[in-house]
Amino acid sequence: MLKNDNTQVVSADFRQPYTPFVLANSLESIGVEFHRANAIARKLGQELQEKKVSLITRSDLRQVAYEKIKKELGKITAERYVKFRKFMNIKKPLILMLGGSTGSGKNTVAVELAHRLDIVNVITTDVLREVMRAFFSREVLPVIHTSSYLAGKKLWMPLEEGKDQATVAFREQALRVNAGIKSIIKRSVKEKMSVIINGVHVLPGIIKPSDFKKANLAEVFIYIESEKEHKKRFYIRGLASEERGAQKYIDNFESIRSIQDYILELSKKHNYLCIDNLDSRRTAVEIIDYIVDKFRYCQKRHEKMKKE
Repeated sequence: MLKNDNTQVVSADFRQPYTPFVLANSLESIGVEFHRANAIARKLGQELQEKKVSLITRSDLRQVAYEKIKKELGKITAERYVKFRKFMNIKKPLILMLGGSTGSGKNTVAVELAHRLDIVNVITTDVLREVMRAFFSREVLPVIHTSSYLAGKKLWMPLEEGKDQATVAFREQALRVNAGIKSIIKRSVKEKMSVIINGVHVLPGIIKPSDFKKANLAEVFIYIESEKEHKKRFYIRGLASEERGAQKYIDNFESIRSIQDYILELSKKHNYLCIDNLDSRRTAVEIIDYIVDKFRYCQKRHEKMKKE
């Protein structure tokens, strides 16, 4: 996307040409369709040129953008844009914990969020589990040497009456992986780098926001409510990749659903945002709205306490 070299955006520490990409990406992040967002951003640049605006501060540009968005898309969208830009200027790193059962679309949503929030660090809990496998043999820790929905077959301990084998074994596996999740968060906080951690092993209640006060920790769980839709996704996955054929998921579908129900119940108990992920784009926008509202409120409350 071309820069507007005739209009320079300035602040105390930088000067750069107006770039439509920045505004367009912000609009996309709050749910504006791609082509519409780009058209508005380009039109704003043309108007700045026509008015012969050579220098403009970031705050003035934001106000001009607000008025343009309000005219084109309405007041509600314009206010969402302002809230989003203010959120993006918060100094604390964002740690987004994105949980979800097998087949819920976690990776697709994580990629959407990374693009919209300009986050380069996306880590899956499957990778953490793979690293742990290199350090702990099957004999020492058998439960991590299999998929989450197959862990029940590796469970050696006797179960209490009424306990579900799939969920008990999954919890055992997830607790091990969460040690790695904590290490990733500590590193991200230390380096002040935002990160998205996504995977079935994001277990509600294990990672506590109070332990990481120098970061904005957001917790989200996505799921597929419809069993029919959930199964269909595995068939689609099988068609897209021979290595990830559908049959193994269908054969273990009952365990996958049990684990989803277990995490969903925990997520609601711990006040996670829970979303039935029928459309990854809409889900990403809903998550961003939630994050922006949550941490803008926290920021305002912190600023009010400092004044008092």
